[in-house]
Amino acid sequence: MNRSLILLQSLALLPVILVSNRAAALVLAIMVVAAALRRQPLGRVGALPPLLALLGFGAVTALWSVDPGNTLGKVTQLAGIAIAAFALAGTAERWSDADREVLAHAALVGWGVAVAIPLLDLAAHDAVAAALRAVFGEFSRLDAPHLVEKAGVTALVLATFPALAALRRVDAPKLLFPLLLALAAAAAVTVDGSAALLLSVSGGAAWLLHARWPRLMRDLLRFGVPAAVLAMPLLPMLVDPLAAIQAVPQINTSNFYRLTIWDFTYRHIVEQPWLGWGLDAARVFPGAGDKFTVLIPDYRGAPLEFTAANLPLHPHNGPLQLWLELGGVGAALVAVCLWRAISSAVAPEREDAPMAALFAAAAVPFLVSFGVFQSWWLALVILLWAATRALVPRAG
Repeated sequence: MNRSLILLQSLALLPVILVSNRAAALVLAIMVVAAALRRQPLGRVGALPPLLALLGFGAVTALWSVDPGNTLGKVTQLAGIAIAAFALAGTAERWSDADREVLAHAALVGWGVAVAIPLLDLAAHDAVAAALRAVFGEFSRLDAPHLVEKAGVTALVLATFPALAALRRVDAPKLLFPLLLALAAAAAVTVDGSAALLLSVSGGAAWLLHARWPRLMRDLLRFGVPAAVLAMPLLPMLVDPLAAIQAVPQINTSNFYRLTIWDFTYRHIVEQPWLGWGLDAARVFPGAGDKFTVLIPDYRGAPLEFTAANLPLHPHNGPLQLWLELGGVGAALVAVCLWRAISSAVAPEREDAPMAALFAAAAVPFLVSFGVFQSWWLALVILLWAATRALVPRAG
């Protein structure tokens, strides 16, 4: 049981998550069951009081939610994920040095296999797809341009920071550290260039800054991320999407679409600014699926007619989603949770640079990409946090 739990808490199953990001939630569930069978006590997570307050407030929002059943179901799901985080915290803090050596080697093997997948796909996509069809039959992912989804490359880049912690634990040459980060970025660029580079740069910069000024980097994270949650509604209020793309034609249509989504979200935030529309209401929001059309008179030298839905599942901006669903009250509770969680997770010590890097990189998709309450995303962050903590235990 001990060895199987070690493999689960390492990055050994990262290749599975890379191909199907939804597997993160399943891996997390299996890991928690394994920890329970081992009778592992729960760990310490600093955000417990505000987390309980947030879950309680989320349940109360069912009273005015646009879909009360969905809201209560999501609260139950989030409570389960919170329990999983406590369970993994208890496990990560109690490994022996010998266990951590096994964790480090398993993590490097898992990461190495994962990083090879998009590179192999780039080199021989048709041959790989044909081989997979011969073994597994037809499935939709084989018809896509890439076998790995954009969410998968996000998982790969984020997992590089615990992999770097594993490198440090096995006393690998320092030259390998930038090489691994560059390799992950190169592999991820084959699927989603801008996001992969942004995650790599933000995480790498945080690592270097924390290694030099650990208290400063920790404060930037634990105060900066909550501040972004509270201040984010100012962004769509200050930026007009059409004016932005006309003034800066380098903005691609994907980012322009994000600006229009944020503008739609903001206009509904101000209708319910304090209590929001109910937890997880974004995916069932009235008018979200309605189409809009914008005519851009001059986009890179020619007129462009852009048509899309108002709000595809979520705002692709975690703080704006929080304001939309939970209002200012919920956003404040989340800000306190994040402050407590980051303060607890990231130590003001140089040795904790991998954890600072992980949180800095994870802040990027939190701010501009994924739905904040997506189970696979929360499970992924918890898994990588637990893997990093297992490889970089707290001093003392």
